[in-house]
Amino acid sequence: MQFKHEKARSGKVECRQDIDALNEEIFSILRERTNLALPESSEYCYPVNRLPINVKKIEDVKKLESYIPDTYIEFYQTIFDWATTTVDII
Repeated sequence: MQFKHEKARSGKVECRQDIDALNEEIFSILRERTNLALPESSEYCYPVNRLPINVKKIEDVKKLESYIPDTYIEFYQTIFDWATTTVDII
């Protein structure tokens, strides 16, 4: 079997029974992306104990607040009220 992957065909693999075989089969190695929906509320993420969020991350997200669609703004506003930390968690 011959397998061929090219950058120009990212996520696709070409297969042949033998080197130089005429018949080829192409298949995808990546799953199709689907539109992801955000949770309806922040309670969905951490229902019991909310993890503190790094202050720097919250500040970065707050800078983008004006770009958040109205549909999701309530979700983010509850997250902005979560406890914060200055500890970097890896």
